[in-house]
Amino acid sequence: MSQKIFITGVTASLMKGLLFRLREEGHQIIGLSRQDTLLSGITVIKGDLQDPSAWQQEVLTCDMIIHGAAVTHSHKESDYFKVNLEATKTLLSLCRPEQGFVFLSSRTAGPDSGAYGRSKWEAENHIRSHHERHLILSPSEVFGVAKGEGIEKLITNAMTKSFLAYPRGVRYPMRPIHVDDLCEVMHRLITNETWPEGPVIINGPESMGFLRFFELISEASGHRPLLIPIPESLMRTLSSVAKWVPGALPFTSDQVTRLYAPKKEDEMASGLTRLSDYVKSISHSG
Repeated sequence: MSQKIFITGVTASLMKGLLFRLREEGHQIIGLSRQDTLLSGITVIKGDLQDPSAWQQEVLTCDMIIHGAAVTHSHKESDYFKVNLEATKTLLSLCRPEQGFVFLSSRTAGPDSGAYGRSKWEAENHIRSHHERHLILSPSEVFGVAKGEGIEKLITNAMTKSFLAYPRGVRYPMRPIHVDDLCEVMHRLITNETWPEGPVIINGPESMGFLRFFELISEASGHRPLLIPIPESLMRTLSSVAKWVPGALPFTSDQVTRLYAPKKEDEMASGLTRLSDYVKSISHSG
């Protein structure tokens, strides 16, 4: 049955892949974006998630809300909580009890995962206690997206740079998943009549540390940069530098905290895109 669906964060590669699948099924999509955006067959409202005046009436008319907007990188810890937690609370407060509420969380969500992970974890807890019909999706690292998103920048660097530094001592491996596979899994879960309880961990078919991640890219692309391991103690020191001198390093202090924090994972179905196959495909196309 066709539904009217309100989606936040519609400009992200992941959300575009999902909303186009929903549109092709005949669902009416209303998206929220901070920029003026044109998406074929989609009604896009320009507005800020923290100011519901521009979009709250649309939320009331929809059958389902898919909340994908979030702050993922910021030098201010307060930004994570303002958007990922408080704005989520505001959005949820405008929903009717019977509306489906889909929340795009993260595999890194947790009380010890820095401000980003905590903001997502607290938002998950709030949703569970305040809205009965909800679905929490927790993706792993995503590749196959725009170059500035997910781990795509790491892949590009591994295929072009002469040397690369990588963090050593990360105890919880990556489980990278291709954006198309993630969209398919999310679409299947969202459109299922019965939603699973608890967060659904969505990860890729391979488990790997940073060294193996870069080795796989080298093997697939034929480009072999010099790999320089950075011990955890130095990474923690650099995290402090990033905190007290914002912009001095190409990452935020919070990113280092979540890097070493516990991460959840689950088994996934076979047939998903492997990182090496993806790298081979873009190497040949380039």
